[in-house]
Amino acid sequence: MKWTVAWAEIASQNVLLKMVTFILGSTTVVLAVALVQVALKDPIVVERSCISKTLLKASTERTESETKSFVEEALAQRFNSDGILIPGWLSSFEENFRKLEL
Repeated sequence: MKWTVAWAEIASQNVLLKMVTFILGSTTVVLAVALVQVALKDPIVVERSCISKTLLKASTERTESETKSFVEEALAQRFNSDGILIPGWLSSFEENFRKLEL
C-alpha cells in the first residue's frame, strides 16, 4: 500500500470520527436539556378511587389563622389534663409527660 493512500484513509477516518463525536456530543447535550426540563415539571398527582382523576395543585403556605388554630389546639392537648387526648397531636415524649401529670 502506498503511503499517500494509507494517509488518505487515515484522514477520512479522522473526519468520520470527528463527525460522529460531534453528533454524539450534540445528542448528549440535547438529551440533558430535555431531561432537566422534564425533571423540573410539577408532578401529576392522581387520586386513586373508583374514578381516577388528577388533583389540582394547592398552596403549601400556611395562613395566620391556620397557624393560630393549630397552636391553640396543640396547647390545649398538652396542658389540659382533663381533656381527651387526640392521637397525632403530641409526640410520644410529650404524651409520657402528660401521663405523668395525672
